[in-house]
Amino acid sequence: MRLAVTGATGLLGKYFIEKYSKKYEIVALSRSKNSQLPLSCDVKVTDYSVNSLKEVLKDCDAILHLSAGRLNNTKIENLVDNVRLDSTLFLVAKLLGIKNIVFCSSRGVYGKQQIPWTEEMSAEPESIYALAKVQSEVSANYYNLYHDMSIKVLRMAQVYSIGEYEGSMIRTFLENAFNNKKINIMVTGIEREYIYIDDIAEAFNRALEKKSTKGIFNVGSGELVTIENIAEDIQKAFNKKNLLEYSENPKLIIEKSLMNSSRFKEEFNWNPKYNFRDASIEIAKQIRVEEIIY
Repeated sequence: MRLAVTGATGLLGKYFIEKYSKKYEIVALSRSKNSQLPLSCDVKVTDYSVNSLKEVLKDCDAILHLSAGRLNNTKIENLVDNVRLDSTLFLVAKLLGIKNIVFCSSRGVYGKQQIPWTEEMSAEPESIYALAKVQSEVSANYYNLYHDMSIKVLRMAQVYSIGEYEGSMIRTFLENAFNNKKINIMVTGIEREYIYIDDIAEAFNRALEKKSTKGIFNVGSGELVTIENIAEDIQKAFNKKNLLEYSENPKLIIEKSLMNSSRFKEEFNWNPKYNFRDASIEIAKQIRVEEIIY
C-alpha cells in the first residue's frame, strides 16, 4: 500500500513512519524538506493547495491525515485554515479516487459533557481547535455518504509520549524526575484520559488495514488519571523517591475527559497495550538510553 502521511514531521507523523516504514510505501507530506525523516520514505513538499495535493497524492492508495495547526483560540480566522486544509484534502482524494483515509479528530469535540463519552453524543466544542475538528468531521461524513469514500474519523484521547511541547506539565514532570528535582503539584481536580503514542500508532495501522470501513470512532486507553497520579507514576518510573511537592493551596480546575472506545476496539480488533504507568516506564527507559530529556 502506498500511503500518504500528512503532518509527517510532527510528533505522531514521525513516530508512525519510523514504526511502519517497512510495512507501507510511505509518501511523507511536509511544508518543507526535512532530513530528519527516514530515508525509506518519499518526502513530498506541499502547500496543501488543490494543485499541489493533486501532484503529491496522485499515486497513493490511502492517506493518514495528521496535519493540523495548533490554533490560537482567540483568533477565529485560525479555524478557517484547518477546516480549509481538511476539506481540500478530502476533495482532492475524491478527485483522485483515494477512498481509504484515516483522519485525526479530538476528544475536545465533546466539551464538558458527562463522561464517558460515546460517538452518539452531540458535539459541544469549547475551543476553536475542537470547533474546526467538528466542522471537518461534517465534511468527512459528507464524502462518506455521497461520494462512497471510507474516511475513518478517530477522536483521540490526549497522546502521551516523550515529545511533549516545552513548558507542558508532563514534560516538566519528566524533566524534573530525570534531573532529580522536585515535582511541584499546584493544580488539582483534573481527571483525564491519555493514550500512549505506540498504542495510537497501532490504532492508525489497524484502521488503515480495513479499507472500506468508515465513520466516527473514539480511541483512548479507557483509564482516567489525575495530576497526582501522573506525578506519582513518573516518579516511580524513574525509581525516584520524595520528589513530589504538593501546594498548600492548589488551583482547583474541574475537568473530566473519558471516552468509551468499545466501537473502535470491536471494529478493528484493537486494544491498548499500555496504561499510564507502563507508558511512563517506557518513556523513562528511552530517556535513560538517550541520556537527554529531549
